[in-house]
Amino acid sequence: QGARLRADVLRQRRRIEYNHYMRRFKVRKEDRGFNKFLTKAVRIFKRPADIVNTEDAPLEHKAIFVSNHCGAKGPFNLTTAFRKIDHNIMTWSSWETGGNFRERWSYFYRIFYRKKLHYSRPRAWISATLFAPIYPVVFRYAGLIPVYRGTKIKTTYEYTMQALDEDVSVIIFPENSENGYDELPAEFRRGFLLAARLYLKTRGTDIPIYPVYYCPGRKKAYIGEPLYYGELSDCMTENEMCEEFVRRIHALAERYGNGMNEAPVAESEPDGAYGARTVTEGTESLCSPIGRRT
Repeated sequence: QGARLRADVLRQRRRIEYNHYMRRFKVRKEDRGFNKFLTKAVRIFKRPADIVNTEDAPLEHKAIFVSNHCGAKGPFNLTTAFRKIDHNIMTWSSWETGGNFRERWSYFYRIFYRKKLHYSRPRAWISATLFAPIYPVVFRYAGLIPVYRGTKIKTTYEYTMQALDEDVSVIIFPENSENGYDELPAEFRRGFLLAARLYLKTRGTDIPIYPVYYCPGRKKAYIGEPLYYGELSDCMTENEMCEEFVRRIHALAERYGNGMNEAPVAESEPDGAYGARTVTEGTESLCSPIGRRT
């Protein structure tokens, strides 16, 4: 009886916190006020990575970017890289990172540092204790979209649709990280495809999905040719789509990981820039003939 009562109280508390976050969720757009201060402060202490657009066409804003996680390096470095070229973007992140202190600490210690990064217990404890208190600032700066599990996942997609509606890109790291992170992913989960499918179904727009390879050694993010869910669904299952995005990120790493044939996007070109020619064959060779759906 006592255990059931405690469980009910815990569920009620989490429901209140969840509803509070839903009310205060806002799409993170251009820097203003405290966000502008945070962006400048980050650039002082951490040099932003460079965005390398490998296509001739400028980057679209109503888009999804999928990238390798690359341990703890990928998400934050990619966020600062997009901020550098004034490209508004929000990032999927586990909902616990936006929770209270206990939830943040537990996630960082048990899941992120121990399970995914394979830190020792003392190192994980120290890292979680130092990082959990300041993460709300990171959460605000990065513009994170909480990724819920179970039935609450619909809220994640609602936030994603809201961001895309306001021409704010969404970056997702769909790597299957049950056994930790690798520099290059071996398998992708389907969440980013479900977001693209939902946007196509509810808004009637087939948005671009860009493969991204982040190279930590060179601090560069290489963005490949975009693919479109509506087009791919004519000839591929979603599992095959995931495999294709993994293959294209590996191709980006193979071709550009040595730093050749690159053209970084300048800060004065917020919509993208002109870079090297395409990394892999176009969508037409995957599904032919096809036509983009809008």
